[in-house]
Amino acid sequence: MASAIQSGPDPSSPIPVAGCRPRGRAGIVLGGAAALTAALFVVACGRAPQGLAAPNGAPTSAGATSGSPPPGSGPAPSAADQQGAASSARPSSSEAGAAAAVPPPASFPASADGEVLVASRSVEDLFLLTGELSAVRTDDLVTPRTEAWRAQIKWLIEDGSEVAEGERIVEFDNTAVAQTLEEKRLARIQREIDLESRVASLGADRTDKTFAVERAAIRLEKTRAEAAVPQELMSRRDWQERQVAHREAEAAHEKARLDLAAFETSSRSEIENLEIARDRAIRDIESAQNTIEALVLRAPKAGIAIIAENWNEDRKFQVGDTLWPGLTVATIPDLTSMEVIGYLADVDDGRIAPGLAARCILDTYPDRVFAGRVEEVASVADRRGFKARISLASSDPAVMRPGMSVRAEVIRRSWDRALIVPRQAVRKEDGKALIWKAGASTPVEIEVAACTSTECVVASGLGEGDRVRIR
Repeated sequence: MASAIQSGPDPSSPIPVAGCRPRGRAGIVLGGAAALTAALFVVACGRAPQGLAAPNGAPTSAGATSGSPPPGSGPAPSAADQQGAASSARPSSSEAGAAAAVPPPASFPASADGEVLVASRSVEDLFLLTGELSAVRTDDLVTPRTEAWRAQIKWLIEDGSEVAEGERIVEFDNTAVAQTLEEKRLARIQREIDLESRVASLGADRTDKTFAVERAAIRLEKTRAEAAVPQELMSRRDWQERQVAHREAEAAHEKARLDLAAFETSSRSEIENLEIARDRAIRDIESAQNTIEALVLRAPKAGIAIIAENWNEDRKFQVGDTLWPGLTVATIPDLTSMEVIGYLADVDDGRIAPGLAARCILDTYPDRVFAGRVEEVASVADRRGFKARISLASSDPAVMRPGMSVRAEVIRRSWDRALIVPRQAVRKEDGKALIWKAGASTPVEIEVAACTSTECVVASGLGEGDRVRIR
């Protein structure tokens, strides 16, 4: 496959001497300026340029003279043949400029006169997208909720470290919680003392009130017995006094009983309140202990710890940062299920769509290719562009890590067998695609299915094996 157009130079133009590689037609005798140039070439290189006869019979590179052809080359051409060959070797200025500016792709063989062969092969219309790996599923480690509301990072594992299940990843400052824990322990002791003291005091009061009820009951029984004596056996005054004493004893007994019942109710409520206060103190201690434990974030499973981004500082979290409750500080990704996240520029919006196949190549491992599929393209752009998500058919936890750069080749269209021509051979005029066939003086119109940066797919207008010119 030739990567440049091999067209002959204008014989009247100077031949470069430094490279000692002039181009020309074999067996052409030149005169005038060309002869002088050939002489200069002989002086510089010690031989005549290939394809040019040395002036005045100077020796050529093969040791022959201008009058004698090289051995095995046949009879020397006539002067008319020499002039015709020289004129056919001269390209126009436009053709020479085009050849120097844009050479044909290396995949197209070019002849000496700037013609290429129309080839038929498989073609893919690719869109290159740069992205990075991301885990489909992750275990997030979030900042715990504390009484101080915000928590400061005291210790942090190195980003990307391999961790075992239960291993410490992040530790927040627990100084304030530890101080309140001691206060809460003292408060619990005080609540227990208050409860025990009050229970003892209420027990004594209960004993007194119970004794008063029993004493009133004894007096009631005594007065009942005295009031039961018939009136005929005593004076009316004594009988009436006994009746009054019995009613007073009944009232006193009832009052003592009601006082005891009310005391039982009030004392039970008071003890319950004291027990609630004690239990609350116990729960406060447990809460503080749980908070201290929660301020140490541990790995829920074995994997790789990835420190989250501090969006406020545009960097990863580090020791000394203060976080709000619920904010993710680290993640443990599931390396068995990865995907590619990339962003489309505004000018590329609509170039790819969900459902297109893709080939994903890791920049770290360029020999590894993973099949993928475009799953989602955001309809609204953020500051980075339109987010595109590509799922992978398989993942390799041994080599894949979140954040690794990936080159995704999204296959927009493909042709198993298509006619291909260099893009430089196609010209657009008045909305038509034109191309010059070899030997034709006028271009022919073709139908172009698609074009890449270097070649075009021809739908009609050409056949396999045709030769076209690069203009």
